[in-house]
Amino acid sequence: MIPVNFNRTALLRIMLLSSGMSVVLLSFRMYMTGQPAYIFLCWNLFLAWIPFLCALCLDEVREYPRRKLLRRMIFLVWLVFFPNSPYIITDLFHLHPRPGMPLWFDLFLLISFAWNGLMLGFASLMVVQRWMSYVLSARLNWILVGLLMFACGYGVYLGRFERWNSWDVLAQGGTLGANIFHQVIDPFSNPRMLGVTLVYGTFLLLGYLTLLALINTRENGK
Repeated sequence: MIPVNFNRTALLRIMLLSSGMSVVLLSFRMYMTGQPAYIFLCWNLFLAWIPFLCALCLDEVREYPRRKLLRRMIFLVWLVFFPNSPYIITDLFHLHPRPGMPLWFDLFLLISFAWNGLMLGFASLMVVQRWMSYVLSARLNWILVGLLMFACGYGVYLGRFERWNSWDVLAQGGTLGANIFHQVIDPFSNPRMLGVTLVYGTFLLLGYLTLLALINTRENGK
């Protein structure tokens, strides 16, 4: 059930349209209220686009055998920014009644951004998994995907609760590495970290498997 066939252009267009709808909704809210509430969603959506664009670049250069180093660099950038895609789901924490707009509108606004982040993440993983299928066996491919999902869950925890950013890998690599090391060697000392990682990672894996099952059902006509 490794993704094989997809149209890069169509995928890019639909994600642009869907993201554009979210930005229009946010712009409408800002116009109606005169307040910049939820403006941070645009930045989080921008970060969610980075792994998606990295995946498209990776797929573009996969046919050039002499660009192995470039592919590895793109993959590393994708890996570091990948948790930013589903991270937007946690922005639902910010939902509460605000003056100027009904709560149902704000709920839909947050869900639309969360949906785009999740779909950008899943789409980028589909592209990356197809690339990995050329260098790994199917079993190793899926083992790596499973590990990536739980690593992504942990990355979401680091961003939401520890307030680390993707670029801190370079800006504060030593401090970040020490933080991760102490948490990994004694995970049971931090129940929230363990819970977020396991629950979020499981949710992402099941969501991704569901998406692939729907795609395969459509392609096989069953």
